[in-house]
Amino acid sequence: MASTGRLGTSPSHATCRCSSVPTRQLDCKHLRCPMPIVQLSLAIRELATGELIRVEAQDPAFLTDLEAWARMTGNELLEVLGGDVQQATVRKTQ
Repeated sequence: MASTGRLGTSPSHATCRCSSVPTRQLDCKHLRCPMPIVQLSLAIRELATGELIRVEAQDPAFLTDLEAWARMTGNELLEVLGGDVQQATVRKTQ
């Protein structure tokens, strides 16, 4: 069962700060570290600045890796939902 909380209080829960439908969906449920982040890095290159991508993954390290990736790349992590299938929405900022 997924629940929400504030971004930054827990790596597995966040509130949604997005008002748009993601431009792209990325299914990384079958991938293990570091491949969800690698696939996200490749996919976000294809988006225009401001567009959103929704990623689904089951790798236990995904959310921690995602937060670090967002800090390092400057892309905006808008929403994180924990659970068996973790979901995240990212806005391309550059």
